[in-house]
Amino acid sequence: MKVNYLWLKDLLPGCSLGGPESVSRTLTSIGHAVDTLTIRGEDAVFDLDITSNRPDCLSVIGIARELAAVHGASINMPPSDVIEEGPRIEGVTTVIVDSDDLCPRFCARVMTGVVVGESPDWLRARLETIGQRSINNVVDVTNYVLFETGHPVHAYDLDRLNGHMLRVRPARPGERLRTLDGVDRVLDPQVLVIADQKDAVGLAGIMGGEATEVSAGTKRILLESAAFEPRGIRRASKKLGLRTEASTRLEKGCDQEAALFAAARVCRLLQEMGCQVSRGYLDVRAASEPHGCIDLTAEEVATLVGVAIPIDECGKILEKLGFLVRFDAPSKLCACAPSYRNDVVSSVDLVEEIARIYGYDRIPSLLPPLDSEPEPLVPHLQLEEDLRDGLVGMGLTEVINYTFITPTGDPSQMRPLLNPISERTHLRNTLLPGLTESALHNFNNGNEGIRLFEIGHIFHLPDQECAALGILIPAGLPGESSWRSRGSTSDYYDLKGHIEDLFDRIGIRQVKFSPAPDGCTTMVVALLTAGGDEIGRCERIDIDSKHPAYAAELNLEALLTKVESRVSYRPLVRFPASSRDVSFLIDENIEYARLAAVVSEASGPEFTGLSLIDLYRGDKIPAGKKSMTMRLRYQSSEKTLTSVEVDSLHERCVRALEQAGAIRR
Repeated sequence: MKVNYLWLKDLLPGCSLGGPESVSRTLTSIGHAVDTLTIRGEDAVFDLDITSNRPDCLSVIGIARELAAVHGASINMPPSDVIEEGPRIEGVTTVIVDSDDLCPRFCARVMTGVVVGESPDWLRARLETIGQRSINNVVDVTNYVLFETGHPVHAYDLDRLNGHMLRVRPARPGERLRTLDGVDRVLDPQVLVIADQKDAVGLAGIMGGEATEVSAGTKRILLESAAFEPRGIRRASKKLGLRTEASTRLEKGCDQEAALFAAARVCRLLQEMGCQVSRGYLDVRAASEPHGCIDLTAEEVATLVGVAIPIDECGKILEKLGFLVRFDAPSKLCACAPSYRNDVVSSVDLVEEIARIYGYDRIPSLLPPLDSEPEPLVPHLQLEEDLRDGLVGMGLTEVINYTFITPTGDPSQMRPLLNPISERTHLRNTLLPGLTESALHNFNNGNEGIRLFEIGHIFHLPDQECAALGILIPAGLPGESSWRSRGSTSDYYDLKGHIEDLFDRIGIRQVKFSPAPDGCTTMVVALLTAGGDEIGRCERIDIDSKHPAYAAELNLEALLTKVESRVSYRPLVRFPASSRDVSFLIDENIEYARLAAVVSEASGPEFTGLSLIDLYRGDKIPAGKKSMTMRLRYQSSEKTLTSVEVDSLHERCVRALEQAGAIRR
């Protein structure tokens, strides 16, 4: 929303605004952020970020009201009185509203003796300052009044209307209309139109039609100034892909009481340019409920604002903003909002108005009192925090992707959106497409070594939603190199190592990585189980044709049931450790994890771990066999183990391996 500084000064004569920079600070302080301030000679243009609940401020008059409240000034409303002449409007035109729920008010005025031409210099300059192109005097005046009052007014060539009348109705199925932008549009009953006796001549509250536009030959015009149901305008604008200055205001809810004033304002300006205003006006309106009054106490203000503001000062602030105020008790008032403030419906809204005009800078900054310990996180949130901390500590980067995705496989296995607004038409049933998309974006920007994870929700048919963890490790890419090493390439075992370290951190034991069974997709490398229950899977995926990757997706709800009690800590052992290596032949289908479990079960408390230090397949090894060398570690917390004791422990572990099928070499 762009507003001229000099335009504001015209509406606030005698008010010391303090210059454009001062106005910019004031507007920002009361909740209307100034995105940019452009100085243009003696004038300036404010580009304001108006929140969606304040359509009254999408106008110069609305902004002037706000400044008047801050400075305690009075706004000088622009003149709208006209001299009427000629026949009465009832004998010239007719207005019929078929759907008063969609059009609660429709005002019309007729002007004759119209001479369409260039606009006066002052009008053209003021519009061009805020980025509007001058078209002709009639259209420019309607645009000027739109920005001045915030209420759209549309001018029709009266002599090009069939039956010299207007009707507000839903469009007929398949009805066509060429709008002022030259586009032929096919309509349906969800779109409200302005029609003459035969056809649609405009999209209600959005844009007029080309057939009845004001042109050089126009002699009589019919002015429309109406209020429409906001949701209907928003729905039609979105359906047609057409957003205009008029629809932007009407879809947020315009002031119905401003409709007649806006039409009269257009008549006044055109009359100053030589046009005549016909006698009377048409005003078709539905019954509406008056604004209710809202009670407010000084105690409510103090509780919400944090500072005591006298109730009489609260009343004065509200009166400056246009509210009708009466005092029902020494510390209580009753306020009725003006017609242009449809956003004020409760006492909380009144307190907000008081606080912003009172001045946020006058409210002291105090920390709230803390009289209790913070509540611990619920288990599933604590699990997510632990996972997040662990993965970040391992060097992975968290990403947050859209819940909506574009299907790449069978869309029948995914939940479709009822009202998609882009090519992302389904709810995701896996985190991997989003991770792949994020990785590809990084690759395209030269960041090939990135490792990603995401914690989010996925959706399965028919109505199942669950939290999941996704991890993606690019495969085959070299790690970080230095003068000491060239860096190693990443593979499935990097992913497996991250998951194992993560499970150790959060207290999940007895995790097993099993080869994918028959029936799984060829991309599945391993299934993860804990306590016999499946908790996730590892897959090999392709980020693009040049970049393979390994990814895992874990079910957090299943993980939560496997988390054991808090980790217990023991003092560091002061006595030295001893290790022994053993090499053996084993069947190819026997996994390392199984051998590790065998050794752990057979050993005593002095056994502290083992690691695989060599794996060989090839020459001199029988078919179906592999050679493995393991290093077993022994340590006592009470004394230094002798060689005899270590040998005895080691022999017990080796016998357990031999019973599992290992042949010692």
